[in-house]
Amino acid sequence: MSNLEPTRRIERLILDTDESNCATLIILFNQKIVKSVGVDSLITIIGRDPKCAIPLESDTEISRQHARIRIGLTPDGTKQYLLSDLGSTNGTFLNGKRLDPNQEMLLSDGDTFDIGQHLFKFAILDHSNEKFMTGSLSQISLFDLIQVIENNRLTCILVIRSQTMVARLYLNDGLIVDCDLDIKPEAGKVIDYGVESLRGLDAFRKLATIQEGLFEVEKYEFHFPVNIQTSTNTNLVLDTLREIDEANAGIEN
Repeated sequence: MSNLEPTRRIERLILDTDESNCATLIILFNQKIVKSVGVDSLITIIGRDPKCAIPLESDTEISRQHARIRIGLTPDGTKQYLLSDLGSTNGTFLNGKRLDPNQEMLLSDGDTFDIGQHLFKFAILDHSNEKFMTGSLSQISLFDLIQVIENNRLTCILVIRSQTMVARLYLNDGLIVDCDLDIKPEAGKVIDYGVESLRGLDAFRKLATIQEGLFEVEKYEFHFPVNIQTSTNTNLVLDTLREIDEANAGIEN
């Protein structure tokens, strides 16, 4: 039996314990998402070496083999993710605190860590039933969240709840196809059915102004009717933000 065989058996055991949850690293550079990567191997090495599982060759502040994420098991069989610095030159910072070399620290949903010029956001995505991911816009911006959905090519509804509105963004294979939004009335304002509703591009323009709130992503097996026509999410977002800026400039003038 080869030396790799026990590791393969352990890795298969770990990955089979909880198929409903998957850890994902959302990688940002200059506050923009570079990519999102699933953590599904027993050992994941991050570094400048192109042979690393997550290679970041252009970041000169990162060592060739900088940090490691290891999948382990708790006594009751629950999967856990452990981050360690591999004696790098510039260090690994988990939630702002530098790790000691080779010190393993448990990663929890929502944790962030810095390696070189890159920021990593750790998320546990729930693939069971329809729910894919939940969280707060204080942890990830709306447009970064849309990019994660696009990268995973999800057909889903992104539901966002803030103090003033409830919005639903519909995506087919990661592409935005519709949006609707209910706005809670201002104090003393009376409107039909208790809310003011918007649909399509008007709803998306309003949604684009939301900066705080809770979100959840619900997966669906069928495609939604197309009410917003766009070639890419990026074009839609940029066009919407430009329209908002122009409208605000007109108000100021």
